[in-house]
Amino acid sequence: MTVQLVAGRSGSGKTHVCLEQIRSELQRAPLGPPLILLVPEQATFQMEQALPDPQSGLMGYHRVEICSFQRLARRMIDDTLAGGFRPLSELGRQLILRRIIWQAGDQMTLFGRTVRRNGFIVELSRTIRELRQYRKTPAMLRDYADGIRAGKNVW
Repeated sequence: MTVQLVAGRSGSGKTHVCLEQIRSELQRAPLGPPLILLVPEQATFQMEQALPDPQSGLMGYHRVEICSFQRLARRMIDDTLAGGFRPLSELGRQLILRRIIWQAGDQMTLFGRTVRRNGFIVELSRTIRELRQYRKTPAMLRDYADGIRAGKNVW
């Protein structure tokens, strides 16, 4: 796979160069390998409309994918992760947490009846996401809790 970057200041003809090269490649080999045009999110529709050019004989295309950065990232994740793994949505995370808490039952002594209150699962999910964001491991949390129990200044 070849990657070609076209860079330049505003109005320097980057879009024109990209579209012309894609059109010429489509005319040269209409059934060739896929072509990806990476553009900002707000420009995807504009590029989809600008690519067909009746003057050059290109009325449509099927091997060009015009992607935003987010769409390309999603495509790469889908293509590289085995088994069609998708990151868990916030609602999915909350459903799993609710199931774990329901199964744990009486073992959830630290939180007591709080686990049944509205918003507990949402807040627990946010806390877990934040801990992951700051790369805090269960071992780090245990050490922190042990330090507090021992009366040490853990900060």
